Amino acid sequence: FCFGPAFLVMMLGPKEGEPNWLAVAALALAGAIYFPMAMLGVAMFDSLAALNPMLVFRGIFAAPGHYLLTLMVFAGLAAMKVFTGQLKTVIPYVGGLIDQFDGLWSAVFLARVLGGLYYVNRRKLGWF
Repeated sequence: FCFGPAFLVMMLGPKEGEPNWLAVAALALAGAIYFPMAMLGVAMFDSLAALNPMLVFRGIFAAPGHYLLTLMVFAGLAAMKVFTGQLKTVIPYVGGLIDQFDGLWSAVFLARVLGGLYYVNRRKLGWF
């Protein structure tokens, strides 16, 4: 849902030549900004109905400073994942193990960061 528009522009773009990479990058960035709050909403409400843009945008604008910090943590972990992904080619077996561990650790850490975001801003979000 979050990255669907970027994927559609990339796949269903012009049949001849390259797709509009600027539009793809802009939609992917918008999806990356939307994704953490959407994931938190789905986890808290236990329903895909929490992907509703009204709920997600209200949550983003309720705690913009903390959400920006959360986005920076997500970006840092994504950069670390790119780095550990390159280790597979440099160190054949150990690099892959490090990359897999980084993926697991990042998922757990990001869940913790999103939980902290909700806990600190639970009154501002007003979800329950």
